[in-house]
Amino acid sequence: MKPDLAKTRFIARVIASLGSFALAFEAIGAESPGPDFSTLSRDSRTSSSSREVTIRLPDGSSVRVGGKAGALIAEGFSLLQGRATSSVMVPISQSAIGIHRVKPYDKAISSFTAALQANRDRNIAFFIYSLRAAAYLGKGQLDKVLVDSSESIQLNPKYAPAYYYRGIAYSRTGNTDKSISDYTAAIQLDPRYVGAYLNRGVEYSNKRNYKLALRDATMAIGLNPKYADAYHNRGIYYSKTGEFDKAIADYSKAIQFNPRSMTFHGRATAYEDAEKFEKAIADYDRVIRFATKDANDYAVRGSAYFKKGNYKAALSDFEKAVQLSPNSASALSGLAWFRATCPNASLRNGKEAIRMSMRACELMGWKEPGAISTLAAAYAEAGDFNQAVKYQIQASNMASEYGPVLKEEH
Repeated sequence: MKPDLAKTRFIARVIASLGSFALAFEAIGAESPGPDFSTLSRDSRTSSSSREVTIRLPDGSSVRVGGKAGALIAEGFSLLQGRATSSVMVPISQSAIGIHRVKPYDKAISSFTAALQANRDRNIAFFIYSLRAAAYLGKGQLDKVLVDSSESIQLNPKYAPAYYYRGIAYSRTGNTDKSISDYTAAIQLDPRYVGAYLNRGVEYSNKRNYKLALRDATMAIGLNPKYADAYHNRGIYYSKTGEFDKAIADYSKAIQFNPRSMTFHGRATAYEDAEKFEKAIADYDRVIRFATKDANDYAVRGSAYFKKGNYKAALSDFEKAVQLSPNSASALSGLAWFRATCPNASLRNGKEAIRMSMRACELMGWKEPGAISTLAAAYAEAGDFNQAVKYQIQASNMASEYGPVLKEEH
């Protein structure tokens, strides 16, 4: 059983896919020209106990709220305005979104709750419910986000941000179809809702409908040509469809507007897929400078060195990955594959490869065909061909689950 390029690429992609791809989501601070946080203003000439706020409604009209309710809305809004960065990263495999929990969301929630008690006018309450939903989103209390955003929608079915926040909550709870439906409603109400396009594209990508994901990312870019997150996401979608040159171009645009570790990582992967290994390694170098203790970054750079034929550099990176994370299945599997298949015979070690790949399979619950294929290669290197054939058959029987996407999945 000789190592071949197809298997090398397969196991390298397994390593790279575990926790590597990250999509950008827009959360509380979604870009939208419609009535959102940015449209709430306050009259600074009034006292703190009698502030007046102006709420601009979807039909273009405004409602001014004074007295205690106005002061409470202004107070809660001010707390939300001091929130952490809202654009966050999650693995592509998860229909989820994380929010930084470093701002006083509890105080904002208390202010909005008191404002609702002080003023129950439905023309104002829908807005307060939406604001409180955003605060609950910041705390990760998704059940309450769903309740408040739904209440806002019931009071005013034409308020786009309420659908948007509920879409995020549905996304985090894994209800992709409902999430897409709510983002679509937000876009229909506000065709320039950039964050809704970005997030809906992520949901389509989670369904492997890359055609629609590409469409939404392109729409977001059309609305904001400097939107780094949209370029980043579209780069991922192009990579998934095998259009690596387009992916590289989009990652480069994203880096131009916001240079981040995950975007360099995405471009490095696209360069690697396009067999431009020198450029891939250069980008992986940048990624490692961002986070010097991330085992996965060393593992994927190791795979690039391996493909380039720089086996000593590859070994150094694979060993560094295992050193940083001794119980990382992807790091163990990467080093095991190297020890089992390296064309330089002096660097192969069948027994060590068996030990590490067996541990990787255990950590993955024997559910990852790439790790099992590595174990087969390890046994072959050690001369135990019966075991090698056994595990290769097992891996082959599982691998069909990881084949190309032929249709949209539900």
